[in-house]
Amino acid sequence: MIEKVRKFITETLDNKTSLEKMVLKHLLDTEKYVKILYEEITGKNTPEELIIAALAHDIERGFRDPEVYENMYKSGKGFLDDDFLKYHQKRSAEILKNFLKTNNHPNEKIEEIYKYVRNHEIGGDFETDILKDADSISFFINNTEHFIKVKAKEASPEKVRVKLKWMFERITFSEAKTIAFPYYETSIDKLKKIR
Repeated sequence: MIEKVRKFITETLDNKTSLEKMVLKHLLDTEKYVKILYEEITGKNTPEELIIAALAHDIERGFRDPEVYENMYKSGKGFLDDDFLKYHQKRSAEILKNFLKTNNHPNEKIEEIYKYVRNHEIGGDFETDILKDADSISFFINNTEHFIKVKAKEASPEKVRVKLKWMFERITFSEAKTIAFPYYETSIDKLKKIR
């Protein structure tokens, strides 16, 4: 099923805008860091369910509702708008759940994957915290340039700074903080230069 999900996200996000291609790279790197973190922390192979969740945790971005995004940009909390984060998690989880059902994946595994994706911004249990941390690492590697160059102009440098800080501070595991910190620090330095 992992390869089917990889093909699904690639077909959904590749050959589209540069923003969607960035999302694809982010998803693939989240898979990479989920494996690195899970195996480093547990000494075991990463479960298929967690790999699938990592690969498609942001799949909603391939099916954007422009009105939802416009409302998020206008809100006082911007990128950290609670309603948007809930929408993003739930919509991504539902899209992935429908894909897995269509491909006859076992229901109990679908529900586990759904739970991880539905909570990937906030965590809550060991596996979901691993996903959240890998998501943050991949965000710093793949998305911060876009946030600094584009989103700081569209929203504000302050909203981007708050987003960067939140993405780093939400990390649970010290192993993930160690990987993410140099990227976080560099991003903050770059953001300071555009003020």
